[in-house]
Amino acid sequence: MAFFLLCSIAFATRRETKRKRGVKSKILNGLAIFVQFILLILLTTPMIFKPNSKKASEYFELEFPFKTGRYYVSSFHQKVDERYAFDIVQLDSFGRENAFRSNSQNELNKYYIFLDTIFSPVDAVVLKVRSKQIDHVVGELHDYKKLAANYIVLRHQGFIVELLHLAQNSTFVSAGDSVYVGDPIGLVGNSGKSRTPHLHLNVYAENYNLVPISIPIKFNHMKKINKHGVVSL
Repeated sequence: MAFFLLCSIAFATRRETKRKRGVKSKILNGLAIFVQFILLILLTTPMIFKPNSKKASEYFELEFPFKTGRYYVSSFHQKVDERYAFDIVQLDSFGRENAFRSNSQNELNKYYIFLDTIFSPVDAVVLKVRSKQIDHVVGELHDYKKLAANYIVLRHQGFIVELLHLAQNSTFVSAGDSVYVGDPIGLVGNSGKSRTPHLHLNVYAENYNLVPISIPIKFNHMKKINKHGVVSL
């Protein structure tokens, strides 16, 4: 309906400008077309990105994918397909995610979460697995931006759970396997578009229009997450 309304306005604007001459009328016509374009985007975007099920404002409950340790949970993503995704790193008692010593800053094994075991956060069927990508050096992205990360993708009652940046050849499951909460499924790495070792966790509805829409995640251990995003298990 919004589309046809804007088309009618555009047609009327063109008829009017045909009666006028000069630079001023051309400028006004250009501005009118620009405004119509912006309105078209604003009015049609909700229809394009609306998921077929479960509203994006609802939470999807998961178990925390690690069993022991201290972790920092953050979410700084902007794109609609990963807006509510979490990035998880492991911390020591001083709140550091690595144990840098002198010139060891590029060493993956200095990060506490590197090769940490990931446990299934939900009862699910394994949809897809990738495990052949290398774990690249910390901070180096220019050669790896186009490489897909190693991942495990789970399907649970019409929803997709993605776990990304796994270590090379570290997955314990295959496509088609059934997994249950607490089953070990892989190890954390630094594959794909990742500056430092971490686990990227994202959830979206299996059926979507054009692009998936990230759904807010709520861990069953949420009461153990303090106001700074730190989880102690």
